[in-house]
Amino acid sequence: AIEIYMLDTNGDYTLSARTISYGYIGTTQTIEAGDMEGCSVDTAMSHLSDVIASDGSTVLKIYYARNLYTVTFGDNKPVEVYYGAAIPVPADPESTEEGKVFAGWAPEVPATMPADNLVFEATWEAGVYTITYVINGVTEEPIPYTYGENVATPATPRVGGLVFTGWAPEVP
Repeated sequence: AIEIYMLDTNGDYTLSARTISYGYIGTTQTIEAGDMEGCSVDTAMSHLSDVIASDGSTVLKIYYARNLYTVTFGDNKPVEVYYGAAIPVPADPESTEEGKVFAGWAPEVPATMPADNLVFEATWEAGVYTITYVINGVTEEPIPYTYGENVATPATPRVGGLVFTGWAPEVP
């Protein structure tokens, strides 16, 4: 028999395939481990050659270990992730620049770890804010503004003979 074991993303080996192999009693049977993306043959665990026993008890085993690759997000400490495992994305970073908000990671983060080291950088964009005016007790539709954009105030409200003295709080 030939058994193929695969290291899972938690670091444990599980049987992934088993086939029956035929040969002549007393002869040596050898299997060659094929290439598998993101994996290496664990030669310490694998049993790739043996003499075929008369009782049918000969079992050759191939153990494929998932390779570890490094993922780095901006200034965060690099982490190692097994090939095929979910990539642990850190919390969104805080902007150090006024008016900028986190827009995502570049390049786009794949769902699972490919067979390569990855580096991601934070991308930033101007924040969008809303201003809602309340005029004479009536709430107007909120108006979105991009940070840094000039804010246009509504026309000066008129109420009877009262004099308008400004907005509270002051419009930026």
